Amino acid sequence: MSRTGPDAPRPSRSSRGGGRRIKEQVVATTSAASALAARSGRLAIAAIAVAVGLVGVAALHDPAQPDDVEAPTPQTVTRLAYACPAFAERGGADPSAVMVGRLPGSGADGERSAVRLPGDGRAPALTGAVAGGWSIAAPKADTEAVRIVADGAVAPGTAAYAAVEASDDLGGGLAVTGCGRAGTEHWFAAAGTTAEHRTALQLTTTTAQQAVVDVTVYGPSGPIEAPGGAGIVVEPDAPRTVRLDRLAAGVDELAVRVDVRRGAVSVAAADVRADGLLPAGSEWLPEAAAPARDQVLTGAVKADGERTLVIANPTDRRAVVEPSVQTADATFTPTGLESIEVGPESIATVKLPGDVGEDAFTLRLSSDVAVTAALRTVVDDDATYTAAGEPWKGQAIVPMDLGDAPAPTRLLLGTDAEDPTTVRLEAYDDTGEQVGSTQVELQPGRTGDVALNEKTLGTDPSDASYLTLTAKDPVRGTVAFTDGGLASYPMVAAPVAEPAPAVRPAP
Repeated sequence: MSRTGPDAPRPSRSSRGGGRRIKEQVVATTSAASALAARSGRLAIAAIAVAVGLVGVAALHDPAQPDDVEAPTPQTVTRLAYACPAFAERGGADPSAVMVGRLPGSGADGERSAVRLPGDGRAPALTGAVAGGWSIAAPKADTEAVRIVADGAVAPGTAAYAAVEASDDLGGGLAVTGCGRAGTEHWFAAAGTTAEHRTALQLTTTTAQQAVVDVTVYGPSGPIEAPGGAGIVVEPDAPRTVRLDRLAAGVDELAVRVDVRRGAVSVAAADVRADGLLPAGSEWLPEAAAPARDQVLTGAVKADGERTLVIANPTDRRAVVEPSVQTADATFTPTGLESIEVGPESIATVKLPGDVGEDAFTLRLSSDVAVTAALRTVVDDDATYTAAGEPWKGQAIVPMDLGDAPAPTRLLLGTDAEDPTTVRLEAYDDTGEQVGSTQVELQPGRTGDVALNEKTLGTDPSDASYLTLTAKDPVRGTVAFTDGGLASYPMVAAPVAEPAPAVRPAP
C-alpha cells in the first residue's frame, strides 16, 4: 500500500545524520523497495540498490521513450529465512514454542536448518521439511530466537510461527506471531515506555552476517530525540533486545520505525502491560504497513473492552484522517470520530466508542497524507493488537497445534474486491493428511467472522495441526485467540513465488 508522492514519509530531523532532510520522493521510492524486500527476503542492500535505480529512472524518464525498468515478475522462492523470537523485554526472556509447516504439495521433501540463538545449538524437531508436514519445537531455556532456513526445493510454501504464555513479569498473557523475515524498513505503532506499558524491539539476523539498524521514535508532540537509536549493531548469532524506554522513557504511546542500514534483520516487538504490580497482558505488536493514504486494519475481535487507536504521521504535514468501521452487516463512521487530526512527525491516540466492539470489525482509514496505524484491544488482564496491513492472495497457513498454547478460535476476514470472494479452508494433521474442509464467502465492504469449530471445519479442531486458506482474489485476515488468553496476528500468504525486479540494461 506504499505510495510515492509529496506526502510520503521521510526521516525525521531528530534522528537522521545531521538532521539533513531527504526529498520525500526518494524516501517514498525507498519505502516501496523496502516493502518488496520484506516480501522477497532479500538483503537490504539489494532493496536500496533497486530504490536508487528507480529514483534515477524517475528523474530521467521521457514519456516518449519506453520505460527502462520492467515490472517485477514472480519467481519461485529458492531461499526462505525466518527468525522466531522468544518473548523478551527486560532482563530475561520467556522461551517460545516454535512451529514450522509446509503447504501440501509444495515440492520435494528435504531438510532445513533450525538453529537456537545465541550460539549454534540445533533444533532437530524443526529440520524435517516434508511437504504438508507440521513440526513443533518445545520452549527451551536460554533460547532468545530460533533461526529457520529453507533452501532450494524445500523453500516454497514454508511458514513458521511462535507462541508463548508469558510469565507474570512479562505481562502474563498469551502472545502469538508469525516468525519474521528480513526487510529494510519496519513500522510498529502503539508501543510504550512507561511502567504500565513497555515495549522492546527484538532484532535477529537471518544470515551469518552482522547487521546495523537505526531506530526512529515518534511521540504525541513530534519526533523524540533518541541518540541511542542510531547505528545499533546486531551480531549474526546473538539476537539483540532493545528496550525502548532506554531510547525515550516515560511515553505511553509511541510509533517506531526501524531502518536496516546493513545486513538482513528480522524485527519483532514484545509489548508488556501492567496494572500496578499485577500483570495486564502481553503481545507481539504486529508489524504495520508502510505509511500510505489508505490503510486497512482487518480483524479486531469482538470483545467488551477498551479500544485505543494509534495513528502515526511521519510526514512534515498535518494529517486529517477519516475512519470507517466495517462489520459483518454494515459500514459506518464512529460517532464523534468523523475526522482525526495528526500533527507532523507525530502520533495521535483516540479511544473508540464502546459500541464499536459489539461485533468483530475492520477499520479503514483515509488520510490526506501517508500514515500508518494500530488498534489495541484490552479485555480484563490481557491485550491484543490489529495493525494496518496488506492484502494477500494464494495460500496461507494457520497453526492449530501450538504445543501447550491454546488453539485459535476465529478467523476474521475481509476482501477489497468489488464482488463476493470465496475462500477455501482445509484442515490437515501433522503428516499432511486432510481431515476437514469448508468454504467461506466474503462480501465486499464487510468483515467475515469464522468460528474454528467442528461445525465449520468438518472435524474436531483438536484433530487439525494446521489449516490452509486458499484465495484467488486479494483478501485480508487476522487469526484470533479468545480462549485461554487474548491474542491475534495478521495472516499472510505462505511464500511460493514472489516478485523479483527485472532491470533492463541501458542502451
